[in-house]
Amino acid sequence: MIMKKYLILLIVLMFHSCIIPVVDFAFNIPVANYSDSTVYVCASCSDTLEKGRNLQLKEYSVVKKEYKYPHYRIEKDTIGCVTFRDRKVEQIFNRCKDRKMRFYFILESTMREYSWEEICENQMYEKRLTLTKEDLEKTDWVVIYE
Repeated sequence: MIMKKYLILLIVLMFHSCIIPVVDFAFNIPVANYSDSTVYVCASCSDTLEKGRNLQLKEYSVVKKEYKYPHYRIEKDTIGCVTFRDRKVEQIFNRCKDRKMRFYFILESTMREYSWEEICENQMYEKRLTLTKEDLEKTDWVVIYE
């Protein structure tokens, strides 16, 4: 079972990359969603979801002049990514006092039904993973949500 998941991950990584413009000040961490639900992922140094970071169901593309799904929306059995505005991975973890990054997974159904303020106030995330740089190195820099 585990080998099957890693094989799927390897195949998907070979044929799919994070669809985000490549810029020299951003670092992407892939997120594999092996669950049965579409999720939105938010990364933070905080032990709780905070209102300052507002996830949206859709974002407006100025280039295409249309709404599109943001990169932090990850459909079931696919890989998406979280983008950090840092050039090096060390900078991501150095900004956290305990050098641990929290990844919050919020079901799309929750995003559709509640406002971001309600989600934060009631901590309505499905799962939270607290990872160190060393934890990510063990999974080849892929955050795995199951």
